Amino acid sequence: MFASLIRDIFPKQTNIPTKTYKAVEDEVRILCNRFNLKDVKAWNIKIIQLYETSLVRHGFMLVGAAGCGKTTIMNVLTEALGNTANHDKIQITKMNPKAITGPQMYGNMTAS
Repeated sequence: MFASLIRDIFPKQTNIPTKTYKAVEDEVRILCNRFNLKDVKAWNIKIIQLYETSLVRHGFMLVGAAGCGKTTIMNVLTEALGNTANHDKIQITKMNPKAITGPQMYGNMTAS
């Protein structure tokens, strides 16, 4: 979407640079091979988009049709980040919002 906006604003600009995350992308390819997943460019882009979202957000939701790959993308990215030298192991905590209260899920603010 961002690239589309840039092309609209700067129509003569043909070479829009993209950020690469070599260590993460290499690890994703290794994991795709290990998990017998096809190394498809569009799918890898979705993994990098999720990674970029995680860099600027504290929390996010993956939304889509059943069976479209949300859990697989999340699991591959999580393991890839844990296997790269620049990241610690990542722990995913799944919470059922119907089973806990808002303050248990998000915390609560108190006056100091």
